Amino acid sequence: MIRARPWTRADLRVLEPLLAASFGRSDFDLADELDYFPDPVPPGWLTAWGGNAEPLGLLRFFPAGNGVRVAELYAVPGPLREGVWEALLRGLVSAVPLVPGERLRFDLARDNIALRTLLGRVLEVVAVHEYLRLEREVEGQGQPPRPPLAPEDAQAAAEVLSALKPSSPDTLRALFAQGDLTLSRRDGRVVGAAHVEGRGEGEREVVTFAVRPGARGTGEGARLLHALLAGQPAGTRRLTLQVREDNHAACRLYVREGFRERPRGREVWLLTRLPQPG
Repeated sequence: MIRARPWTRADLRVLEPLLAASFGRSDFDLADELDYFPDPVPPGWLTAWGGNAEPLGLLRFFPAGNGVRVAELYAVPGPLREGVWEALLRGLVSAVPLVPGERLRFDLARDNIALRTLLGRVLEVVAVHEYLRLEREVEGQGQPPRPPLAPEDAQAAAEVLSALKPSSPDTLRALFAQGDLTLSRRDGRVVGAAHVEGRGEGEREVVTFAVRPGARGTGEGARLLHALLAGQPAGTRRLTLQVREDNHAACRLYVREGFRERPRGREVWLLTRLPQPG
């Protein structure tokens, strides 16, 4: 029997192997991830367990801006996988954690028909987008020391990124100090921003990349990308990113700058919401 119940921080140590598998990272260290596990745990974060108290799966989600939360849904491989997915999703519906109009985004491989079908059966699918995962080999050289990011520049960077992901100026100042935030400027004003996160084993992922609407089509995207490529820390061997397949201008930019599609690099993003009453 599979039972879904609310997540608690007390579960973390037991769930560490599942979390490492869900991230696909051999260097996963729970101690480095504790900031991603708020206390109390938000409503709707669920874990799935077998009859012998064996952890089988997890569901959690994070704000992504514009009324969207990005969901992480993971189940152990094997014959129980679809049952674990369903138990977690039906538990989500029972918990009713989302406000009216809020959407939950699931990212899945294009050929994962089973999960796509299940999501459509349990939740209401409101949009489907196809994305490419691209990668580029790089040789990280690092950046020279730089002065702290001024508050007004941090605020400007937050405004640039707000359409993709809400970020506080203080958070962006910390990312800049760590070398994880790259900016481009025009006439002294921040017009582009990109946030990169480490994925272990020499890989880093561009998680947000944005240029102010008024600066698009002027070469600012290329300038930002060049700065990003030149400023990766020593030890970086590969940069990865996701781009919507119908975003032709961005696809052309990335391909022109040496990015290529990863093996099995096409994904489907399903935007869903809780079933509407009646």
